[in-house]
Amino acid sequence: MTDIGDYSEQIRLRTLLKDDEYYRKWFTKEPTIKVHHTKPPWRLFVQKEKGGPWYKKDLPTYAKAFAAVKLKLPEYWDMTIHCNPQPFKPPVVRIGKQKVWNPLPPGHLWCAYCRRPTVFKFYRRHPNMRGLVMEGEMRCQICGVRDKFLPHYPITGGWPLHVVRSTP
Repeated sequence: MTDIGDYSEQIRLRTLLKDDEYYRKWFTKEPTIKVHHTKPPWRLFVQKEKGGPWYKKDLPTYAKAFAAVKLKLPEYWDMTIHCNPQPFKPPVVRIGKQKVWNPLPPGHLWCAYCRRPTVFKFYRRHPNMRGLVMEGEMRCQICGVRDKFLPHYPITGGWPLHVVRSTP
C-alpha cells in the first residue's frame, strides 16, 4: 500500500490504479453516457508537475482519453478522465452477498464528474473557472464542481478495500 501523506494532499491517479484493484477495474471499463450531449463528453485533465496548473483537453471518446492516460501516466504528476455531461457513482464492490461503495482515501470525497476521489477545498478563484467563485463552498480541486451539488454515498470501511476471498 502506498502512503498518501498529508490528507490535504490529493491522491494521484497513478496511486489509485496501483493500490485499489476495484477502482482500477472500474476505471479501465468504458462507461456509458446516458444523457444527450452536443460537445465532446470527455475531458482529460492533466497536472504535469506537483502543485502545477491543471491543463485540459476535450476528447470525443473514452477510448481516446484512456489511451492518453496510458501513454502519459508515467510522465505526468496526476490525471483524470472527467465527464462533462454526466455524473458517475463510485464503484460498487461485492463482499459476499452485500454490495458496498468502494471506500475512499482519507480526506477525499467522490467527484462524480472527475470519476475519482478528490480533495475538496475552499476557493476565491478556482483555476478551472473564470472569475470569482462563491466563497464558503467547497469545490473539487480538479474540475471545480461544488460539493453541495454532488450526491454523497454512504461509504464505509478503510481504503484501499481488501476483501479476503475464501478458498474452497
